[in-house]
Amino acid sequence: TVLMAFLTLFYLALVVFRAITGHGHIHGIFPLFDLGEERNIPSCFSGCLLFLNAMLFALLATTPSSSISRWKWLALTLVFLFLAYDELFSVHERITAPLRAAFHTSGLLYYAWVLVYVPVVALLALLFLPTWRRFEVPVRSRLACAAGIFLAGAVGFEMLGGAYEEAFGTRTDLAYGLLVAAEESLEMTGLIILTQGLLIVLQHATGSTLVQIA
Repeated sequence: TVLMAFLTLFYLALVVFRAITGHGHIHGIFPLFDLGEERNIPSCFSGCLLFLNAMLFALLATTPSSSISRWKWLALTLVFLFLAYDELFSVHERITAPLRAAFHTSGLLYYAWVLVYVPVVALLALLFLPTWRRFEVPVRSRLACAAGIFLAGAVGFEMLGGAYEEAFGTRTDLAYGLLVAAEESLEMTGLIILTQGLLIVLQHATGSTLVQIA
């Protein structure tokens, strides 16, 4: 959480400095900490969070006492491994241009990758809903909160950012930087809450205290 806060605040400071001075590169510092780009420190951190959650799903799939069907945990493991790879190597950004050209999307659908990802997420949510309802209320609330916060950033603010880029033709001004900061901080917050929730589920499944969560 501390590292997430540092990355977000440092990025915001760089965005404000760029807006005031007009220097976009800042001697290579800005690209290294740009929340809106891949293959840098923030994307590596997000990728590690996704990979950590994938490993927790894998542990749940191999827990004999888990009352949840293993194939559901395995499916989520594969999904989060793909998302970690996507975060590091920008798969969704590579398919955006072809999808936009094929379906002539604009506005909130300017980042056309949502046409593929959102239906898949909706399908996974429907498949996992009966499992989610079997958890105790505190666990359900934590997992729902994690999903809601993550999707608000990854889908909601991403779509707003796409509409803004199409309307104003820029990704370098202060307003776009604020949208990116909101998007990425929500994604990281959702993943951290998910990690906490999965550790609780794993604790209940194994009957032992693996990690103390304040």
